[in-house]
Amino acid sequence: AKNYSYGSNKIVEFICPDCGAKFKKKIKDFMDSRFPCQFCADGVSFPNKILRQIILKFQNKLDEYDFEYRIEKESGKRYDGYFKYKGQKYLVEMNGEQHYKDAWTSYKTQKENDIFKKELAQKLNYNLITIDCSSGDFENIKQQIRNSKLQYIFKITEEEYLEIGKKAERTLIKQSWDMYLQGEKYKEIADKLGVNRITVGNYIIRGEDLGVIPKLITASGHRTGGNLNRRVRVNMYDSKKNFVCTFDKIIEIEKWFKEEMGLITKNVYISNHCKNGLPYHGYYFYFADSDPNIQK
Repeated sequence: AKNYSYGSNKIVEFICPDCGAKFKKKIKDFMDSRFPCQFCADGVSFPNKILRQIILKFQNKLDEYDFEYRIEKESGKRYDGYFKYKGQKYLVEMNGEQHYKDAWTSYKTQKENDIFKKELAQKLNYNLITIDCSSGDFENIKQQIRNSKLQYIFKITEEEYLEIGKKAERTLIKQSWDMYLQGEKYKEIADKLGVNRITVGNYIIRGEDLGVIPKLITASGHRTGGNLNRRVRVNMYDSKKNFVCTFDKIIEIEKWFKEEMGLITKNVYISNHCKNGLPYHGYYFYFADSDPNIQK
């Protein structure tokens, strides 16, 4: 192995630890900016993460590609993605809700900007592909892509969509878990990530299944199983460890989350949290017969 100084101009290949993307960069530039992966970094919106994962997946088919692409320096206008395929130049815009209604900018201003960018692309002989991402939901965005030129070019299979979605969501799930383990409630996490509370709940549940966070293991070395419908009393506390109530069965907690918070949970996770003492959806749970908050 060769050693290089942190100020070296040597171009080497880096692998993102979160999404697995491979990209080449000067060591000096990497040290200056640390690890801002262009495919999954926190500053990249979820729709753009989907686009970048598609480009990454099919990059060998492309002559060239780029992101936050500016086709005319004077205008200052950037497009979410650019690629060249079989001699044809394509621009891609992943349009969020602000392109269809008043949001953080007025719809009128945004519409004027969209028209300008469309006419500029046509003037400079670029093919513009626009994807409606106003829902912010992967399944809806996937359907919009299916009905677009992107699907015609890349012929994305359902299995490939699943892989793309998993990688695009991976950092959001990890962020959700990091905040969740710090005791933040779903609404606080949702506000910070720009998603709704139910989406955060799904991220928390899917964290284990996607391997984003370690699986919760029991003392015996196995994942919790067994009959969770049996009578096992569980004490519930709020985020400040104030007592809330006692449930007679673990399955009643699952029903409570669904009815009171609109969240779909898994009994097995509740049982794990009763044992490891970590907060679950902003609450703490302990088996009544071993509750550390109750003096013996």
